[in-house]
Amino acid sequence: MLSKARIKFIKSLQLKKYRKQEQCFVVEGRKSVLEVLSSNFKIEQLLMTPDFQQQNERALNPNTSETLVVKPSELARLGDYSTNDAALAVVRMKPNSAPTLARDSFFLMLDDIRDPGNLGTIIRTADWYGIYNIIASEETADIYNGKVIQSSMGSFIRVNI
Repeated sequence: MLSKARIKFIKSLQLKKYRKQEQCFVVEGRKSVLEVLSSNFKIEQLLMTPDFQQQNERALNPNTSETLVVKPSELARLGDYSTNDAALAVVRMKPNSAPTLARDSFFLMLDDIRDPGNLGTIIRTADWYGIYNIIASEETADIYNGKVIQSSMGSFIRVNI
């Protein structure tokens, strides 16, 4: 069962201030959670439905700090998306570091992209074209915003921003 403290913590991560303070962000939905499970991101909490657990037993990461099976209705209340009926993960942010500039690699430079959905789409497109490094200005939307994560469709894992 979900405690009020856990619900409050997960809901607080919808705001940039608390994401920055806790150094965590939320990943919602079957595809995105499966992507983050197969990555080198540290998963603090994984909340999933019994169906998701049964269908994806092999993909579940044993290094996940906390795993909890919840009802689909509880899961839908927690996140931004009411259609999420599979899983939700609280993931630790990676430290922001300057990219190494190699002669044979491509970089995408972004300035003042304010719409989170557009930023997620740009990340997904860069991943598709094999551009794995993005440099973004301070005015660009928060890369850990829920809409950025959702619209990147898991590409945020493969692209260094």
